[in-house]
Amino acid sequence: MKRNISLDIARGLSIVLIVLSHTPFGYSYLFDFFYVQVFFFLSGVFIKSSYTVENSLYKKVKALIYPYLFFAVISSIAVLMLGRNTIDGIHLYDPDSFDNGPLWFLIALFTLNIMFLLLNELPQYVRFCMLWVIFGVCYYLGLNGIDDYTDITKAGISLPILLAGNYYLKIEPFFRKYRYVICLLSILLCALFIWVIPVHIGIRWIKLPDNILLYLLASFSGIAFILSISCIVESILILRKSLSFLGGYSLFILCMHWPIIRMLYDKVHISNNDIIAFVVGAIVCFTTAGIGVILKKYCRFFFK
Repeated sequence: MKRNISLDIARGLSIVLIVLSHTPFGYSYLFDFFYVQVFFFLSGVFIKSSYTVENSLYKKVKALIYPYLFFAVISSIAVLMLGRNTIDGIHLYDPDSFDNGPLWFLIALFTLNIMFLLLNELPQYVRFCMLWVIFGVCYYLGLNGIDDYTDITKAGISLPILLAGNYYLKIEPFFRKYRYVICLLSILLCALFIWVIPVHIGIRWIKLPDNILLYLLASFSGIAFILSISCIVESILILRKSLSFLGGYSLFILCMHWPIIRMLYDKVHISNNDIIAFVVGAIVCFTTAGIGVILKKYCRFFFK
């Protein structure tokens, strides 16, 4: 099956935005309300109706839990060597304890996938109803700041987004045909949710708007923007190659960028300038992606 380059570009764009948001880049408010949702959406694209927990669990463990454990152990060793924590203070289930917070996403994505695969075994109408019930309950929990180390609340509020991704390939020809129109409309909607009706969403910290519709509309506006931009830049060779490369190794960028950025700004004391932050973000993205190429080649047990 031919690889869908535009989806790699979408991953590449989104991981760049995530890295930039972890630098002093001053314009993160333009995109920090939707970039995580893009990855949840893309995760749903290739989940088929025949996939169940029974036939897919090991694949999900290998794709998400193995990398999590690999980077959790490496990060823990680094934290201990640098004296940033003690052995008693490190807990493998808590990424913040070994100073690699972005790893939370792998746990949340694993929980989300298991939820969806369990629902996948139900009749379609039951599955649809149960999905929205779980979403509603988890949204209520999120508004009250209730979650645990399995990230079940984060996963639950992301179920409709993964479900939408599950249908994307059916409407992709429409998306490609009207990519410029969709891009313009999504920009206008994002502007609406930034300046006119400000919507603040932070999946990591379960920061949610009280209005559940605003959460969905703002999330899907950002997703539509990234997907339409991906279809547009696919025809621009240098952007296609660079962003699809970053997208293909987005897992490694996600798992390695934060300790590097923290070291650069805490120890090297790089200037808090937007241009410098952008350059640093780009360098970190390509450097960690390059390391990912090596790890994927020589650590095949952990990385499929």
